[in-house]
Amino acid sequence: MHSFSLVSSRPSRRASRGRSFHSVRLNVGSLIYNLICYILSHPYPLRVIFAVIRRVRPIMVVRSLVIVTKYSDVREVLSRFNDFNLSDLLGPKMPWGPLLLSLDWREQHDRERQLLQSIVFQTDADAIKTKVAAKCRDLIAAKQASGEINAVSDLCDIVTVGILNEYIGIPIIGDIRAMTGILGDVAGFILVDPPALSARYERAHASMAALTKRVLDRIKVQGQAFATTPSPPAPTDDLLTRLVKLRCSGAGPDWFDDDWIRRYITGLAATGGGTIVRATTQAIDQLIAHPDGLKEAQGLAAKLRAGYNPVVWNQLRQIVYEGLRFRPMLPLLGRYSPRETIIAKGTSRARTVPAGATVLAPPIAGMFDPEKFENPSHFSSRRPLDGYIHFGVGPRECFGRYVADVVIMEIIYSLLQLPNLQRAAGSKGQIQYDGPVATSLCLQI
Repeated sequence: MHSFSLVSSRPSRRASRGRSFHSVRLNVGSLIYNLICYILSHPYPLRVIFAVIRRVRPIMVVRSLVIVTKYSDVREVLSRFNDFNLSDLLGPKMPWGPLLLSLDWREQHDRERQLLQSIVFQTDADAIKTKVAAKCRDLIAAKQASGEINAVSDLCDIVTVGILNEYIGIPIIGDIRAMTGILGDVAGFILVDPPALSARYERAHASMAALTKRVLDRIKVQGQAFATTPSPPAPTDDLLTRLVKLRCSGAGPDWFDDDWIRRYITGLAATGGGTIVRATTQAIDQLIAHPDGLKEAQGLAAKLRAGYNPVVWNQLRQIVYEGLRFRPMLPLLGRYSPRETIIAKGTSRARTVPAGATVLAPPIAGMFDPEKFENPSHFSSRRPLDGYIHFGVGPRECFGRYVADVVIMEIIYSLLQLPNLQRAAGSKGQIQYDGPVATSLCLQI
């Protein structure tokens, strides 16, 4: 009996040590994850670090990591499609399959972008603007009696889910709150890798599976409708329906099938939903943090309320983008260098990038380069719009920018019409995050 007890205890001790090691690894992973999420959402430390690097070594090479800190170098890296790719970095974060963001074959990338562009109509932006404006008015009016609104859960989340449903064509899973959680899980997974096998990791994969299934179900239903009748009376006119109709017509290329539609519609939801909410919330936060900018923005909003003027609207966009410069939706962007190359060739700061290197091209560094943004720590509403790189640059510039810009601007414009707009007291008046996903910012209205 005694000897049996000794032998049987060994596997138990090994199992216990294994569990302890797993627990320690998970705890360390969670600490690193939380630190990265904090830095991405509170980027002032990044500004300081990149300012030091820019002064000492504008292009820093540390083994297989390259960091560029000057505006022109950030744009160069983001624009050089063939030399700096994304599939090696983003592929593992997109388990539903590749799409424009992670497609490194330039010719195919251009073909797929053109196909997407073919189902976007000139009237789409105006239709989105009208829907978002009406929804914002209703949501804010419903909260005015209480004197407080949560800019995330009471406004941004609801508007974004509505646009994804009505314009992109993604069915709402459960209710708006449940759908917001699913979109946040997926967007957060793309922004920052949660620790493997953690509760957050498992939740993200479950959300991806639920989103994928719902999109596939809708593609099947719409496909059956178009297969039965060439031009059925479609109850909706969204991007998913337009793509299914094009596929059923047989006019698309050989690679254009239901799986392609599934990948791109899911990808638009994953990369668009959380990004819009995060960007809108952080821009509002920074407008309030800069009272002179807020006052000027409210004055422009008053002019626009009296009558739309594209010049005034662009002036308002300048202020919103300037606010977002201080707290960008994506402060860090990365690329992978498949072969040795040179950055800033012909300049005194030129450096060789080794093959296999990860290259950081941070918008937060580029948009605080004093050579491009004079007195960068100063909030200015007079900076040229084409200097901002919130949506990337070059061939990989965000395809959904035309949607994101309209939604962000309309939500903020609706809030700027409130003369007493300010933060709620205490911690409620600060942005709260779940990982990298904005979940709350309470405002007095």
